[in-house]
Amino acid sequence: MLAPIVENYLGLEPPLAGMELVNKMVSQLKRNELEIKEGVKVEGVESDGQIVIARNKNDSYQAKTTIIATGRNPKKLGFENEKKYLGKGLSYCSTCDGPLFRDKEVAIIGGGDSGATSVLEMEPYASKIYWIVSTYRATPLYVDKIKKIGKVEIVEHSRAAAIKGNDFVTALAVKNKESDQEKEIKVEGIFVTIGSVPNSSLVENVIKLNEREEIEIDSDNKTSKENIFAAGDVTSVPYKQLAVAAGEGVKAALSVYDYLLNRE
Repeated sequence: MLAPIVENYLGLEPPLAGMELVNKMVSQLKRNELEIKEGVKVEGVESDGQIVIARNKNDSYQAKTTIIATGRNPKKLGFENEKKYLGKGLSYCSTCDGPLFRDKEVAIIGGGDSGATSVLEMEPYASKIYWIVSTYRATPLYVDKIKKIGKVEIVEHSRAAAIKGNDFVTALAVKNKESDQEKEIKVEGIFVTIGSVPNSSLVENVIKLNEREEIEIDSDNKTSKENIFAAGDVTSVPYKQLAVAAGEGVKAALSVYDYLLNRE
């Protein structure tokens, strides 16, 4: 929904803004005979293996089964103006937004594998890439490959200190951890790749989560409770991509259908 443009979803030509794609999906749903509860935040889920109950402050909803598809949120830098620049030079997904920064100078924040892969993903697009690394946590193979790319400047032992700009991002201030010195890097794009958090707290005491707090599922999208299924980025499935999540949603729906059919 937050993606300024979606280019990695099969069949979108021309590409659409994330919100446009969401509206098309919702419009398609509403052509079917089903009840949609919009603006309702579920605050608790219970299951006895037979019935699932979803609750909020005012209501509760009972069903024979449910699909948890609550996604995940990127970890934020915590800057006051971070929200202001989202979609205006600031992004949390190089795979989604990389083509928007063709021939522009960008900064990628994060020394893990997600940061390293973002650098590699941006190589065909950006004119120059600053990789802001506090501590190397990325696979050495990625790091070695990046060091051979001429357009990449690695800013080591450093962390982001401030996002600067007017209507759009114009620079990133970084601070060296060892010298405590701060410098400003002129960029038009900033990619924050310091990890993401699955929205699984809703069911943390109901079904099994892995060490990353993702919902554990099998190949049929079943969780540790036989009548609870899950799909998308909140689960243990690798590759957190829109097309992958959509396919997982289809699998989950078909598994629910089979589950209900076999209960009759």
